[in-house]
Amino acid sequence: MTVRATRFGRPLAEGGCIGVPAPASPWENRSDLLRGVEWWQARGYRVKLADGIEARDSYVAGDAKGRARDLEAMFADPEVDVVQCLTGGFGSMQLLPHLDFDLVAEHPKAFLGYSDITALHVALRQRAGLATFYGPHLWTMGARGTSELTRGRLLEVLRGDGTWPGSSGWSSARWTSATGASSGRSGRGPSRWSRSSRSASSPSACRSSTGCRSATPSTWPPCRSA
Repeated sequence: MTVRATRFGRPLAEGGCIGVPAPASPWENRSDLLRGVEWWQARGYRVKLADGIEARDSYVAGDAKGRARDLEAMFADPEVDVVQCLTGGFGSMQLLPHLDFDLVAEHPKAFLGYSDITALHVALRQRAGLATFYGPHLWTMGARGTSELTRGRLLEVLRGDGTWPGSSGWSSARWTSATGASSGRSGRGPSRWSRSSRSASSPSACRSSTGCRSATPSTWPPCRSA
């Protein structure tokens, strides 16, 4: 059964904030994390890392409940505009029994990831009605093998600047009209990265030719595992 998305994040404004949880595997080299952060900062965006970004338990980034709380915190945080997973690997499915999908539905945002993150894409669509993006992780943004086409296309899609793959000319204005969101944002501070409070390689499956599956309200089919 196809579950259509009913909730959509708003376009990423200049100087916006990228929230980074680690719902699956941890980083292997800290430089992988830092290069991704620096890529966003160099373009005027801020990065907020989840409390558990340093956690690790064998091949996963901490216990499942903690990873679920970190993911929820990124959706609940009013400062965060886009949620981009640190990386894939293993363990995303472990979060599903612990996630508050009603909270996610109340705070819809663009959600990015691929590979093992597919489990979260499916669950967020089915349980929260959220349109998500099957695209690069934070690790991917700083990886030497990632093409400028992939990085640039992702930024265009998030900002609503260009025509999304398969969208028949979906634009920033049409995004705003469809979602009732405003792409304008004021009061943004200087580029920085910070820790959040819990209280508050390339894609293979469901990918477009540019390496970023766009969340178009009228055309995006449900994501399926490879």
